[in-house]
Parts: sequence; structure tokens; C-alpha cells
Amino acid sequence: MNKCVFRPWLSRWNLIPDGAPFITHSSQLLPVKTAAGGIKAMLKITDDKDEQTGNALMAWWEGNGAAPVIAHENEAILLERAMGLTSLSSMSRQGQDIEVCRIICFTANRLHTFQKPTELQLRPLHDWFSALKPAARKYGGILTHCFEISEKLLSTQRDVVTLHGDLHHSNVLNFGASGWLAIDPKGLKGERDSTMPIFLQTRTLVIQFPK
Repeated sequence: MNKCVFRPWLSRWNLIPDGAPFITHSSQLLPVKTAAGGIKAMLKITDDKDEQTGNALMAWWEGNGAAPVIAHENEAILLERAMGLTSLSSMSRQGQDIEVCRIICFTANRLHTFQKPTELQLRPLHDWFSALKPAARKYGGILTHCFEISEKLLSTQRDVVTLHGDLHHSNVLNFGASGWLAIDPKGLKGERDSTMPIFLQTRTLVIQFPK
């Protein structure tokens, strides 16, 4: 990890490191707090274009169902940090799965009903699933079946909205008094109900394969 990547943004936004940095497949993150007011936050840096679109979408939501954005510019975003002690994954494993489903559905509804003019270049679902067609041609089998189903669903979309695109247990966090809020969207546009299969797949894995 290149820790130097954080330095310009720590200076620019007057931040103090407040934990160890960590890395995901697409981003570098550092827990911080603001020098003015001591607000606990998360600094995220990414050169991935899809992640950058997602960051811009976080700012566009203005805290409506998503984590509040303190600052956002180019490859960097500063989010308020989730400080709640419980997670949706732990709740599901402790027999509170119905409540978890309610929380995620409520969060999805907040995100997907917040619609205002935007110039964001969101990816249509047709584009998001474009790799499925050549894979089906090459490998056949279950991928061919998946491609045929996806073509049918994508050609009959209704209620098209701005989508989170990756709403699941690890992307809806506990913000205490502010409630459960989403992070890490993919920045898609498509039918509202397309959010649910991702959540239901993750739900199955969380329940059947607890850590």
C-alpha cells in the first residue's frame, strides 16, 4: 500500500489519521477525524472509474439513505464514519434476519426514490451485464441460460431509477442515531427491483456460511 496517496488529502481537508489504513480490490482507505470538530470519518482514494462514479453518486444522494459526504473531489471522497456497534451480518446470524431484510428494503427505498436531475454518467444494466453474452457463447451451459433470462428481463424493464447496484449486508452500515445508511454504490441505472437479487444472494451466504 502506498500511504503517500493520503498525504495531499489530509492536508487539503485538514484531517488527522485515526486508525490503520487498509485496502480493497479497488480503493485505499484511512480512518480519520477532522481537525475542526473531531468528526470521525473515512477517507477513500480510488483510481477505478466505476468507484469514482459511485463516489459522485454518494455525494448526489446528500445523505438520503447513504452515508453523509463531508468532501468529494476527483479520486477522493471523505465520508462520515459508521460508529454503530452492530452489523447486519451479525444480526442475521443471531436470528434477526427478518429485521435485517426490513432495514435493507427500507434503505433501498430511500435511495431509489431520491430522484433529482443529474449529469452523472451512470451505467445502464444492459452495459453492466454485457460480459455475459460472450461468456455464454464461449462456455455455454448455465451461462447460456443466465444470458437468456437476463436478456428477457433487461428488455422489459419498468420503473427505471438510479440504482445503488451492490446493496448487501456489508454495504449498509450502522450510523447510530442517523440509522442504517449505504456505502460503496456502483452507479447504475435500471429497474428498481434489480437490487434485490444481490441482497438475497448475500443473505443466503451470510446465514449458511457464518464466520
